[in-house]
This record gives sequence, structure tokens and C-alpha cells, in this order.
Amino acid sequence: MDKKNPDDPPERGPHDAVAGHELEGAPLGATPGGLHVPGTAIDAAIDAAPPPPTRPLRGPTGMALVQALSRMAARGQFADVASRLWQALAPRSFYRAWTLRRDGPRRTEAGDISVALARLPAPPRLSLIMPGPESSGLKPAAWAVAVRRTVDSLTRQIHDNWELWLPADAPTDFQDPRVKRRGAGLPALAQVEGDAVALLSPGDLLPRHALALCVLALAQNPDTQILYTDEEWTDRLGHPLRPVLKPAFDPDLLYGSSGVYPGQLLLMRTALARRALAIGQAPGQLDRYRLLLEAAHLAGRSHIRHMPRVLLRRRRPLPVGGLAALRSFLAAHHPGALAEPVTETDAQGESHTARRVIWPLPEHPPVVSLLMPTRDRLDLLRPCVEAILGETRYPAFELVVMDHETRDPEALEYLEALRDRPGARVIPHRGPFNFADMMNRAAVAAAGEVLVFLNNDMEPQNPDWLRELVSQAVRPDIGAVGAKVLSTTGAIMHGGIVLGLGNGPGAARLAGSRFAGRPGDTVGDLGIGLCAHRVSAVASACMAIRRSCFEAVGGFDADTFPIAFNDVDICLRLEQAGYATLWTPHAVLTALEPYASDRRERVEQERLAFLERWGSAIGHDRGWNPGLSLDGPEDWLALPGLVHGPVTR
Repeated sequence: MDKKNPDDPPERGPHDAVAGHELEGAPLGATPGGLHVPGTAIDAAIDAAPPPPTRPLRGPTGMALVQALSRMAARGQFADVASRLWQALAPRSFYRAWTLRRDGPRRTEAGDISVALARLPAPPRLSLIMPGPESSGLKPAAWAVAVRRTVDSLTRQIHDNWELWLPADAPTDFQDPRVKRRGAGLPALAQVEGDAVALLSPGDLLPRHALALCVLALAQNPDTQILYTDEEWTDRLGHPLRPVLKPAFDPDLLYGSSGVYPGQLLLMRTALARRALAIGQAPGQLDRYRLLLEAAHLAGRSHIRHMPRVLLRRRRPLPVGGLAALRSFLAAHHPGALAEPVTETDAQGESHTARRVIWPLPEHPPVVSLLMPTRDRLDLLRPCVEAILGETRYPAFELVVMDHETRDPEALEYLEALRDRPGARVIPHRGPFNFADMMNRAAVAAAGEVLVFLNNDMEPQNPDWLRELVSQAVRPDIGAVGAKVLSTTGAIMHGGIVLGLGNGPGAARLAGSRFAGRPGDTVGDLGIGLCAHRVSAVASACMAIRRSCFEAVGGFDADTFPIAFNDVDICLRLEQAGYATLWTPHAVLTALEPYASDRRERVEQERLAFLERWGSAIGHDRGWNPGLSLDGPEDWLALPGLVHGPVTR
């Protein structure tokens, strides 16, 4: 990303039932209407929080819409202009067309799916488990209606080799021999016979190709242990509220969202599910969230795949998993890590709940070096330095200021005084402005085991900001860690970088910050704005990296990216080396000045160099669902494009 150069200043009644044939072959989003009974999770934990609010589907509006239309018209994309206007003026109609084109099944795809299934040597059986009325929080009559709707959708599946297990005392009977009752008192997984298992909630609806696509995906990727898909949330009448388009698997988001992500439809290999069930479950109960935590831990991130297709409809999101389940899991596998609830109230007054994991520091916390370039601009430097030195709560850190030819007398006087303060150093640097080179030189001179790169206008908003960054950075599988950076107006400036997002100067279509320009308390879908989660890159306005990781990839590429994109480049090289990049909302800083590079010619050269090196990754960000637009806010849908087959990532 560009660096700030320090050198320069129709409504139906609830009982209007719909005939079963209306769902035949219909994609989710096709608005079947009719009575839809809410389903809830299987979680037995009594401290589970309610599910998060569901915002209705909406289209682009206001200046965001005007700007997007202007960009498209300037590029001659008039068909896209028409589609965006359609999405803005009639979002539900647009969504029905979007899901029909994107998630089908179209007749040709249904035929291809059937052929592909026939070619499998032994079509696997899928075991589906449904909780009883008591576990679901439903009265028996409502439970029976909801389960019958789910069974109706299962009987229309292209892949018909499935079994549905109901509790022994289930208050309903089905003629289909594939609907079975488990023995009284037996665990849910004790009798299943399938190759893979999924937990469903009463009332869940699956389009007719859902199970077939999952089976084909597992067959194409035999090392996959867990597979999950996108889903759709509906209102009480079954009308679609919005699609839930998820990122590729992220264990940190699993902890933070407490099971709302990855949600459903989710399948796991039966052997894995049985191993996970043996850990941390209370006798006679099935805690879905704890089961998922253990299964994901046993499987490993590389064996968990996401199919970005909407293959399940449910009344509302799963409830947030029990805090006790997360704490128990952390105690068993990550000693010293603590979990606490996080609550945020959005602009509409709705409360959102997530979890924060507080990772432990080593017994002897590492020395941290804060590396900061500056030139003149005492109005920025002084409040930044004083806040860091005076308010940061961390046992061992130093501030290394790289002075790039400061000439202002007052700034020179301040820097001279800074040399005499404990924990601070000033290192002179001469030559053309090259952010990457300055930071590489600062890293060589620094004493810290953890390097934190900071712009000279970063003002921390809480004393534990550095502890949060360091505790994340010292995790063995983490490379770079970025903070939540706000503007002086409280808008988000840095919320984690998405490859291919945005149209800003010098970075058009290459990389952009999630939530940029949105209010600082933006929650986002799945509560992602409240959770530490993995991203492709973070901005070096505030970036922490272990020295060993920094040196392993050769530091910043000062020759190719002296001003722009050096932060994104090093994060992508860290990813290649096996280290994930993480963004945390629990370290918050304010930037006292907007960033803009005035070296447009040089930045354009770096843009072309970035495109040459990382062009194949642009538009394929694992943290961004391909169903979301790269042209606007994170809740815009991508313009409809054909999706065919069991594509996973």
C-alpha cells in the first residue's frame, strides 16, 4: 500500500403452505414462502449467547453507489452499471437472479453432476444427525413440522445415498427407510454408517444438488477432512434475508465467531468426528461447537476446505457457541490462552457478540523494537512519541526513530532531546526517500526480537496495544500482525488487506483495506470486524513481525517496492514461507494524517512490478468470498457469474 512520505506535508400469511414441488430443483434464494419453523443449534452449553442479528439483503446506495457507477462507466462497463442499478433498486430481485445463475442447479449442471456421481467407484453414504425437540429449543409439534421440511428437501437430493438419524423418542414417524432412530442413550455418532457426517438443525433446507456437490468435492480432494459451504438466512416466512458468504478456513475466526463461522452446511469424515467426540464432551450431550473445535484441531488447516456455493437455507444463524467450550479447548491445547466475550452495538442499536482470545506471552517477554521513519512534522511526531513512551503498557521495548534529513529547527530540537530519553534512539538516514530501505536499516540496528513498524503519526488508543500485537506475533505459525487503524474522524483506515479490492490511486484493483471508510465500530458479516482473523496482508502503518521471520524472507524488497506495496509483498512472501498474516481489532491506533504518496510516477512503477510478481493472486484472496464484489463495500454481491461443479479452496 502507499506509504505516507515523511518528506512532504409480497407478503404471505404464516400458514400459507407451499407444495413440495415448488422447491424441486430450485436454488436457495428462490423464495418458496410458506411456514418456516426456526431451527437452533445442538449446543448443550448453557452459557451459549443468542445468535447475531441478521441484516436484510440490501443493495449499494449513496456515494458508494455513485462512485462505483462512475468507475464502471469510465471503463466502459455499461452492462455492469445496469446490474448495479438493479441491485440498488431491487435487491431481492437481483439476489434471486444472482443465486439462480451462480448456484443453480441448472439443468446442464444437474446432468453433469449425475454423470460424475455414476463414475464414482462407490458413492459414499452421508450420515446426517438431527437433534431432538429438547436440544433444539422447539416444542414437539413445531419440531415435527420443521424436521418434515428438512426431510422433504433430503428426499429430492440428486445424491440419494444418505441416512438421517433422529433421537429415539422423536415425536414423528417417516416411511423413508433412510430416516432412522438411534438407540436410547446412545451418542449421536455411535450408530452412523456413513463415510462423512453432518449436523443439521430442524428446518434446514438443502437444494437438490447440495449433497451431490459435497460428495464430489470430497472425492476430488480425498485428503479433505472437513468441508463447509456458504448458506442463506431467511425471515420467518422463508423469504431470503441474505446470503452468508464465507472466507476459506481460518482457525482464528472459528475462535472469534464461536461457531457462527463456518456454520452449515458442514461435513466431516466420520472417523474424525468420532475422534473429536471423545474429547471434552459431557456425558450424553453433543456440544456442536466443542466438536468442531476439536475436529478442526485434529484435521489441521490444510485439510479443511470451503466450497463457495450457497447450499443450505436456515431461519437464522447458529447461536454463538458456549464460552466454556472455547475456554476448555484452549486450556487443553493452548495453555495460558484465555477467552473473553466481546460485545459491540452497531448504528442500528443491535448487539453483536464475539470472543476474544488473549494469547500468552513467553515467560520472558521478548524485547520489542518500534521502528519509525520521520522528517520534520513535529506536529505529528510529538503526540505519537509521547503517547507511545508515556502510555504503552509492555515490559521491554525501545523506540528507534529513523530521521530522514529533518531540517525544521523545532523538530531537530525535539529529536535531540529524544536521544537522551530512556528507551529511545534516533538514527540519521540520508538519501532519497525509500521507506523499505529505511526500515531494513532500522531492523539491523534494532535490539528487539519482535519488530513493529510504525508511521510517525500513529497514536495508540489503549495501553495494551503492543501486548496484543506481540502476543499474536510470537505464535509459531504467525508471521505479520496488523492493528486496527482509525482516522481522526473515527473511520477505519486499515482493517486488513484484500487482494484485488478497491480502486484507490496507486493501488487500483491490486489491494485494498477491508472496511476502509466505514465507522470504527463496523461489525461486518459473521462478526469479522470484532474478531482477530487471518488476512492476505496488513499495512506497515502498524505491523509487527518476529525478527526471525523478517530475516527469513530477506526483509522488505527495497529495490522493487521502495514506497508502495512493500508491506503487501512481504506478507505474501511470509505466506509462501508458511507464516500466516493476522489482523486484530484489539490493538487500535489513530492516524493523525491521511496517507497519500505524491511520488505517482514511482508508485506506478511499483504497481506494475507488484502486478508482475503477484498478479496470479489478485482476485483470489482466501479471506474474501468470490461471491462478494471487489468494487465496493464488503456486503456488495459480485456481479453474477457462472459457477459450475464442486469448486473448493
